[in-house]
Amino acid sequence: YLWSETKLQKELKEKPELKLPILVDDINDEEIQNWAISFHNFNYDWIEKKNILREELIKLFLDSWIKLSDLSKQPDNTEKISRTKKLKSSIRFAFNKLSLLGLEEIKEKTVDILCEQPWIFSNLLQVLENLSKQGYANNSIFPVIAYYENNSLQISEYIRAVALRSFRFSAQIEKFIWEKIVEYSVGGASIVEKLMATESWLYLGDISDKYVEDSQIKSISNALRNEQNNRLKKNYILILAMYNNQAMIEEIDSSDRMLKAAHYIALEGSESVQELLSNEEPKVIREKYYSTKKLGGTDGEVDLY
Repeated sequence: YLWSETKLQKELKEKPELKLPILVDDINDEEIQNWAISFHNFNYDWIEKKNILREELIKLFLDSWIKLSDLSKQPDNTEKISRTKKLKSSIRFAFNKLSLLGLEEIKEKTVDILCEQPWIFSNLLQVLENLSKQGYANNSIFPVIAYYENNSLQISEYIRAVALRSFRFSAQIEKFIWEKIVEYSVGGASIVEKLMATESWLYLGDISDKYVEDSQIKSISNALRNEQNNRLKKNYILILAMYNNQAMIEEIDSSDRMLKAAHYIALEGSESVQELLSNEEPKVIREKYYSTKKLGGTDGEVDLY
C-alpha cells in the first residue's frame, strides 16, 4: 500500500484510518525523513489519539503495579485473589501494548517486577527481548542479571539465560555488557547460560569488535578443548571462525553431523558465519527451546517456577 495508491483504494473498501505517503523506489535516509514528516502531517489527529492511548497505558501499568504491591500486604482472602489476578492481567496487557508504543516511562518499574515478581509476565523471553530492542540493555537487562546472580530462586538460572540471550537484539552495547557476555560464555553456571551467552556473542559480532580482546578469544579456544556438549562446541567453533582462528578449528574432528556442518562453515571463514547468522531464527526454535514452560507428569505443561 505504501507504493500504490490504486492498490490501497481498491483493496481497502472502507475509508482507511491512515493516509500513507508513497515511498519512492530509491529509499535513503532523506526520503525516509521526508516520508515521516508527510505521515505526521497527513495523520495528525491519529497521532494525537495514539499519544493519548499511550499515556493511558502508562498510567494503567504504573497504577496496577502500585495497587498490586499494596494488595500483597493485605491478608489473603477470595477478594484479594480476584483483584490480584485482574491487576496482573492489566500489567501484562499494558506492557504488551507499550512494547509497540514505547517502554521508556515504564522500564524502571518493569525491572522492579522482573526482580520482585517475575511470574507476573507469562513470557519473560519476550519482555526482555523488547527491552533490548528498544535500547535498554545497559540500564534494564544488566541489573536483572546482577540481581539473579546472587539469588537462589529456582527461576534464577532461567532468567539469567534469557536475559543473556536478549542482548543479541541490542543495536549498541557498552563494554561492561560485553564483558558479562564473555564471562558467561565460558564460565556460566549451566550449559543453558553458556549457550545463550555464546549466541549473543555471535549475533553481536559486528558491533562488539572494539571490545574483543585476544585473551577473550583464547578463553573460547580453551573452553572448546574441554567442552563435551556438542551444541556449545558448535557455538565455540563459530565464534573462533569469526576471528579467523582456523588452526584451532582444524583440530576438531567429530562424527556429529551438527559439528561437521559448523566445522565446514567455520573453515570457509568469517563471512560464512555472518551469512549463517543473518537468517531469521525459526519460530519453532523459539517456541520449543525458549519456552517458559516444561512438561510435567500427566498434567501437560507446568510453569518452570
